[in-house]
Amino acid sequence: MVSKFIIISSFIIFTAGFSNFSCNSSDKELKDPSVTKESNDYFPLRTGNKWEYINEAPREETELYSVEVNDVKSDGKDIVAELSSFPFFSKSQEITKLRVKPDGEIFVFNNKTNKDELFMPSPSSFSKGYSWQFGEWKGFVGSTKDSVRAENETFNNCVFLNFSIYFTFSAEVWIAKDKGIVKWGYNRTNPPTLKPQYYVLNKMSLAK
Repeated sequence: MVSKFIIISSFIIFTAGFSNFSCNSSDKELKDPSVTKESNDYFPLRTGNKWEYINEAPREETELYSVEVNDVKSDGKDIVAELSSFPFFSKSQEITKLRVKPDGEIFVFNNKTNKDELFMPSPSSFSKGYSWQFGEWKGFVGSTKDSVRAENETFNNCVFLNFSIYFTFSAEVWIAKDKGIVKWGYNRTNPPTLKPQYYVLNKMSLAK
């Protein structure tokens, strides 16, 4: 009788422990940032997301820039993404890493300084005149209601981000919610570029 009681008790304890383990595992998975929605809707970062940009018409020659999300993973509470290129500042075509904070702030890793630098503030800060420092660049929100005519469609209610560095260069970026960057330009301001060049979204492929 005693042996039978011990066996039944052991089975109950084992079952309770297994149930508790299963619940804890599920909670951990749900809290993993890699399986939740990205925290900044203005720059959707999912593996395989791809944007192609073309120099704004009218054009004599065609220039194309492609940006693809190679990989996305969680790093604690942050999301870390690897992009195939990041041409918006100097037209660089090098692999670039982004870090997204829980509040939506997006940092770009600078290989030269070995630091994360704030590229895009939290969407909660998107108000005209809001400013921040992005490495050597001074950034500010120029507008939150811009309309952008891309190659094949028009995007409304775009946020316009303007950057300047030493009164020598300017970078302008227009972002649309759930789409990402839809227009950008990188031009010299001193001496000024006689014909500023802008690039608009030509096509994109976003994972659901």
